[in-house]
Order: sequence, then C-alpha cells, then structure tokens
Amino acid sequence: MSLELEEFLLGFFEETDEQLGQIEEGLLLLEKSYEDPDLLNTIFRAAHTIKGNSGMLGLPEIANFTHRVEELLDNMRDGAVSPSGENVDLLLRSTDCLRDLVNCAKQGLSCETEESTLLADQLQSALAVSEEGPPQTDSAQEMPRYEIRFTPYKSLVRRGVDPLLLIESLPQVGSILSLEMQTDSVPDLSEFDTQKCYLAWCVELETREPVQSIEDIFEFVDDDGQVEITRLNPHQISDPLPAEPSVEQATPDISNEPSPKAPGNQESSQPTVRKPAPARSGSVEDSNESIRVSLKKVEHLINTVGELVIANSVLNQTIGATGAADQLPLIEAMALVDTTTRDLQEQVMAVRLLPMSTVFRRLPRLVRDLASELNREVDLQICGEDTEVDKQVIEEIQDPLVHLVRNALDHGLEPAEERLAAGKSAQGVLRISAFHDGGSVAIEIKDDGRGLDTERIKAKAIERGLIRADEPLTDRQIHALIFHAGFSTAAQVTKVSGRGVGMDVVRKNIENLSGVVELDSTLGKGCTLTIKLPLTMAILDGLTVGLAGEIYIIPLLSVVESIRLDSRQVQTVAGKKEVILVRNEPLPLVRLHQRFGVTPASSDPCEGLVIILEHQNNRVGLLVDELHGQQQVVMKSVEKNYQKVEGVGGATILGDGRVAFILDVAGLTRGQ
Repeated sequence: MSLELEEFLLGFFEETDEQLGQIEEGLLLLEKSYEDPDLLNTIFRAAHTIKGNSGMLGLPEIANFTHRVEELLDNMRDGAVSPSGENVDLLLRSTDCLRDLVNCAKQGLSCETEESTLLADQLQSALAVSEEGPPQTDSAQEMPRYEIRFTPYKSLVRRGVDPLLLIESLPQVGSILSLEMQTDSVPDLSEFDTQKCYLAWCVELETREPVQSIEDIFEFVDDDGQVEITRLNPHQISDPLPAEPSVEQATPDISNEPSPKAPGNQESSQPTVRKPAPARSGSVEDSNESIRVSLKKVEHLINTVGELVIANSVLNQTIGATGAADQLPLIEAMALVDTTTRDLQEQVMAVRLLPMSTVFRRLPRLVRDLASELNREVDLQICGEDTEVDKQVIEEIQDPLVHLVRNALDHGLEPAEERLAAGKSAQGVLRISAFHDGGSVAIEIKDDGRGLDTERIKAKAIERGLIRADEPLTDRQIHALIFHAGFSTAAQVTKVSGRGVGMDVVRKNIENLSGVVELDSTLGKGCTLTIKLPLTMAILDGLTVGLAGEIYIIPLLSVVESIRLDSRQVQTVAGKKEVILVRNEPLPLVRLHQRFGVTPASSDPCEGLVIILEHQNNRVGLLVDELHGQQQVVMKSVEKNYQKVEGVGGATILGDGRVAFILDVAGLTRGQ
C-alpha cells in the first residue's frame, strides 16, 4: 500500500467515525420528529458520503452495506417508507454494524460478517414495502442515463489514486451500458513512465441515483483530473441536474494536459457538469481552516514547549543569582520572553483540547436502549457540550461516564408506576453537564430518582466487614462506601448491574486522571455525582511545600486548606494513631517524613505546617515543614522513566533544575 493511499484511508476512518455519529444522532432525533425532511436529508448525505468514499478506496463490503442503508433512507425521503420506530431501530443497528465493518477494515480484516448479511436482508425487506406501489407509466419507468467522461491528469497516479477503482465503483450507483477506454495519449514504450496515467474513459451509466452520487465517486480526483457528466435523456424530469451556474459553467484550465477523444454522437446537448476541483464544503479558504495532525507530533511539541518553560525558569534564576538582573535591557528582554513563553505554552496546550460533545454524543443512544430495556421513561438533558478538555481526559473518561449513566438508570430512576406512586412525574430526568470550575473541569451526573439509602448501604458495609457497627460516619462517608470493590446493594443480578463491579473501576480511572469524585444524595429525591478533573494532563496546578530541604508538589484539586496547630488539637487514638481536631472534626494525621524516610526540620506537629487534603469524601492532615506557594508545573511520569513509587504520582523539574515529586493524594490517604 502506498503512503498516500494509507493517508487517504486514515482520513476516511476518522471522517467516517464523525459521519456515523451524525447518522446516529440524526436517527435519535428522527424518532421525535418524523416529519422533518431536513433531518432525513442530513442523515442521507452522511450515509451517501460513506458509501462513495468507501467504494473509491476499495472497501466494497462497507460500500455495499451502506448502499442498502442509503436506499432505505432515500425511500423515507420520498415518503415510500415510513420513518417508524421499527425502521429507525433497524437503521440504528445498521449503524452499529457499520462501525464494526469499519473497525475490521482498520485492522485489515475481512469486513463481511453474518450480522451484516442478516441486517442487509432486513434492510432489503424494509425496502420491499415501497416497491409494491401501483405500476408506473412507460415514461416514468424510463431510467435516467448519463455520459461520464473521466480524463485523469498524469499526476493522479503519483497521489496514490488508482483510476480503475473509480470506474469499478460506478456499478454501485447504477448499470454501465457502455464503457470505452481511450488510449490516444499512450506514448511509445521508450517514453512510458509508470508513475503517470495516459488513459481516459467514457462511460454510459443508467441510474436512478441523483447526479451527486456519481460526483461523489470522483471526489478525491480534485484538481488531478477532469470529470464531465452529461444527462442523455433530458425529457426525464424526475431527477433534474442541479442548475447552479457556478458548477455548470466552471471550465478548468487543462492546456498542458491531453484531452480525451470526443465520443460519438450524443442524444442531446444537455449542459455538462464539470468537476475539475470540487469543494467538499464551503470555499477553498474554509477547507484550509483546519488540518489533521498526528498525536505523536502534538505530544512531541508539548514536551518541547515544556522543556522551554523549564529552561526559561532556569535562565531567570541564573540571572538573579549572578547579579545580571540589575541591567534594565536584560530585565525587559526576559519579561518579553516570559510573556511569549506563557502564551506559547497556552496555545500549544489548547491543541490537545477537545469538546465534551465527543463523549456526550454517544450517551443519547445508550440512554435510549437502556430505557427501553429497563422500562424507564427518561428525559435526557445534556449541557456544556462545548466545554473543552484534554484529549487524554476525553479518552479515559468515556468508560466511567458510561457506567455512571447505566447506574443512574438502573439504580437511580424508578419505573413509571413507582414514580407515580411517590408523587413524581412518570418521566424521570437525567441531566449530564460539563463546566469549567476554576482551573479544573467538572462533569455532573444528576437524576431525580430514588437517591441512596444510607441505612441500607451502612448495613451492607457492616455485613461485609468494611466498617464497624459503632463507627461514627457522616452520610457522605457512608455514601462513599459504594466505591469499594465488589460492593452492591442490588437485590438481584441483571444484565445491567448488580455484581458490584464498576464503581471501584470508575474511582480508579478518575484517580489516574488526577481527579476526584464527589457524591451528594437525598433519599427519595435523587443523586448528584460530580467528577472534577484537571483541564490538561500535561500541566498541573499545584501547591509547593518544603520537607527536609526538598520541594514537593500537591495537586491543588485535593487541597482544602493549610493550618498551624496548637498542642490541644493533636491527640493520639488507641495509643498509636494520631489525629488532629479541625473545628471539632477528628482527622487522621499523615507525617510525610515518615512515609518517605527523611528527617524533617522538626517532628513536632505544632512547629510544622498541616495541609488538609480531601479524597473521596475523606480528609486527612499532611504534616510538612513549610509552604512555598502555588505553581503550575509540567508533569513527567516517574513510573515510565523509573518505577512506581508509593505516594508519588509524578515529577517535575523546577526553575533551578531540581526534580520535585508530585504527591499522589489517593496513595497517601489510602488506609487512613
């Protein structure tokens, strides 16, 4: 496979994923608005594009299956088939099947499966309804015919495009009545260049498809060839050619390229659609507004900018240490460098940001299918789709979010009869929103269902030995017990939940993203679960503290406050466990110097500083020597470059060149 063809395929896979998302989103909306022709046209165009591109790139299984989907959608547009719930469900399952076919093609595997064959038959059966109408007149039965002149420029082959694949794709949209290959431009063997195309084709095609279907097959020809499509039976008006002057009158400059031999007499002088350089959407300027860049290149750019930030900090400290800071021109120059570096850092980090709609667009289908399976009436409300998050966060948050939505429908929202008996509306509300909260991103999953039964959770936790019966716990602490592995209060196991698997994985995945989970619930009124995540995984807002002459970074998301203690606030429980009293609330005391085996400036808690940290609704006090301030740091992986260290989540390089460890709050609070 040539490098250029491989790039075409990568672009096809990315675009197809977006188009399948559009189809799925459109079908879900179609269930609520059957009479929306614009919606049907949007869905049809997305399917039509997938069919045309897959056929051109030599993926016939995908093209043929999508053609069946397109036919059903086209009949819906004509009113021959109703967009009923049954047909929409069939199209949704076909969309899932298309995703599987595309994934197989990505791996170079055979695309056709038993499921795709079965669904293709079902799509054909749905089409049979529209074919049982009254007989048509001879005039109406006459199928439109087109003459297609395809003259590739010599440069087409160099781009990795096989012109024969385009010709072989034409039977997907109609029947070829005649095919003539023109060889007038083929040179002598001594002058023959295998990297050039010397052929041209003239095809007569019979089809009921719109002319756009033919144009789409030649979409990737762009300015490397000339395509002329002429209607041969103009009296047939059921499928007229588009009348845009800008398309019909466009004449390419091909003065330096060979022209095809003129074909025989035509049946009419119908205007010709010329397509030397089709614009896929908008103007040429619009099409250049965005580019696709390899993630590896972006990562390398981010790492390079991170090193630049570190080098800039080192330079600033060096200037201060050598006394050169007294020179005004140098100060002004460094101030400009600082400003430019910060701006560059922000712009580069923004390259990794993606909108939450990338994740949220998959949820309506999930909620629809689960609501049907669980017999729930659900009003799904999604807000904050434009909120931008780091690409890694987007990738890692998808599975936890899916599990939380499943839990909300199964455990949270009640069946209609139960809600009516409780004085609620039959339809439950599930609201999913994303918003910026300071330097972090918050994702909120809120329902108006049963809420968490505190006493039931506590009883189950006592039964499993997770807590003592006499242990004093707040409601928030009891609710946090649902995140323990294997914990479940479900009376029976279902296909959706009940095995106690999932919430602990949700917690771990969010912790791996340096995030926290907050849970708030009222019995009978509903539950709100809030996930707080850093805006980006490469740069961290942290609190810098000192211990034994070293600097440590604490993620700011986990910091509640910092306090100085007096002797009355420090107590010992059971002769060994230290706790501190903060506004009459006992909190475990974690001595960081004991965890890392270093000698502090003083082992007396009253002479040091205590940072109050919160994780999973649990708070602890972390004893350090001193507080330095707040700082943005570039995160580096310790595990990747060395090995996993308990209590350490990463590292960074400070302005003076020293390495500072970033603390893992989850590891430090575990077992407290």
